Amino acid sequence: RAVREGRLSEGHARALLALPSGAEMHIVWRKVEADGLSVRETESLVRRITEPTAPSETAAAPAPERDPNIGDLEQRLQRVLGTRVQIRPKRSGGTIQVTFTSAEDLQRIAELIEGARRPSASSSPLGAVS
Repeated sequence: RAVREGRLSEGHARALLALPSGAEMHIVWRKVEADGLSVRETESLVRRITEPTAPSETAAAPAPERDPNIGDLEQRLQRVLGTRVQIRPKRSGGTIQVTFTSAEDLQRIAELIEGARRPSASSSPLGAVS
């Protein structure tokens, strides 16, 4: 529909079709629209999202069962931040990885996070995060 309305080129649409889910396509499309990414930049972003990372020494061990709440939180963060987010819990704590494509994109994400922390914001766009 966005292609028909002229908001997205056919090249952008082809790049987005490489993503595994409609939700990811929508998230990346919003980013393309917000940041004015070129087709090549979009293709690069899609490649970074879809290419597996290099296997580590410990990759031979089977992965433990993933908490569905973590996946849900990842999706909520991706919706709010408009970019790929990965949460890697550990026994105590963990890491959150947020993907950005440019200095401007990093600034946009930082502003979103800072805005969610301000006490004047009556409700966080992330909802209750626990």
